[in-house]
Amino acid sequence: CDFTLCRLDFSTDELRALASRSAKAAVAGSPFKRAILVADDLTFGIGRMFCAFSAEEATETRTFRDIGAVAEWLDIDRDVIARRLGSTDAA
Repeated sequence: CDFTLCRLDFSTDELRALASRSAKAAVAGSPFKRAILVADDLTFGIGRMFCAFSAEEATETRTFRDIGAVAEWLDIDRDVIARRLGSTDAA
């Protein structure tokens, strides 16, 4: 999920509810990895809270500030991710 151009503003309860809905959706499918790419400290903190609230679901979620770290964690070429995000300069 690319949130580099977003400014997120969730309350703790809203974020917990979003994580709960995400967990219910993940139960229906196979486990997978979800990377949250952010550009600023506030969004990074919100992403980490989402990860904490999602810790019990089968999907592994992590928050990153750098597209290279996302590529390494997902074991996907950085350029492939950048193309899918529509930019070669992403984070």
